[in-house]
Amino acid sequence: MADEINPLLKNNTWTLIPPSSSQNLVGCKWVFRVKHNSYGIIERHKARLVAKGFHQQQGIDYTDTFSSVIKPTTIRVVLSLVVSRGWSLCQLDIKNTFLHGFLKEDVYMTQPQGFIELSRPSHVCKLNKAIYGLKHSPRVWFHRRGFDIKDLGNLHYFLGLQVTSQNKGVHISQLKYAYDLLLKHDMLLSKPISTPMSAKAILTSNDADLLSNPLVFREIVGSLQYLTITRLDITFTVNSITQFKSQPRTPHLIAAKRILRYIKGSLNIILLILLPMLMLIGLAVQTLVVQRQCSKKQLTVAHSSAESEYRSLSHASAESTWLAYLLYELGARI
Repeated sequence: MADEINPLLKNNTWTLIPPSSSQNLVGCKWVFRVKHNSYGIIERHKARLVAKGFHQQQGIDYTDTFSSVIKPTTIRVVLSLVVSRGWSLCQLDIKNTFLHGFLKEDVYMTQPQGFIELSRPSHVCKLNKAIYGLKHSPRVWFHRRGFDIKDLGNLHYFLGLQVTSQNKGVHISQLKYAYDLLLKHDMLLSKPISTPMSAKAILTSNDADLLSNPLVFREIVGSLQYLTITRLDITFTVNSITQFKSQPRTPHLIAAKRILRYIKGSLNIILLILLPMLMLIGLAVQTLVVQRQCSKKQLTVAHSSAESEYRSLSHASAESTWLAYLLYELGARI
């Protein structure tokens, strides 16, 4: 906890001021986590001070928000570019990521538990800079371009991905992530299965009873969606059950656990990016399902084969245009 609070104080993250009835006071809490390396060995114990962003009120202590996420396609494209150019893979870490953003809004937070200043116990923290948990921390961080960066050496593990460089390419796997997923949902001792979906399975939105606890199903589906970064073999099946996240029923949970059983029997599957000639190739599939790097059902039913073709071409063109701009920004010529 001291290792976390000291950078906050050194960074002048907040200023203690007397409380006022006009302030919308945001709470805070300590979040403790055990950090593991790619082999599952404990690397360090970490404590993080997190603001209770759900206490914030839009228009009072925040306006716009922004979610800084990365598309799985981007990861694969960047790694393919690195392999095709024969570049080395290095990893950098931004220290205390969200603590660099300057706040424009007036945000008031309670003093952290265990570090309340004895001479001013009733004072509150007026935040000068962003902190984890605030609704607009990612947005204010995104506007900064100067950070304290740590060199982690050669890339080997990031975002749950295990990366191994080879002479002719790169191996990418999510072995630890998949193992932890099976462990979390008590599927490590389950019987493996050879296919992620039954050939006779027909899932509908009104078959059988609703799940009493839909959270379990949604957690499994969300985790499986992230697993498709390297496990392209389950992409279609995962997207099929994702359609029922709003009102999951018993057959949907059974189908999700079948995918876990398939993962149990295929833990060693990895994604291999070989030394390629970098080319951008578009593929449009004329069906009600448009296949790119994912499977997505069309929002409306096509009334003719021509309309279906145009919809497929539209999706493929949009994805190709985005990829072309991404490669251009990365300085790649194709």
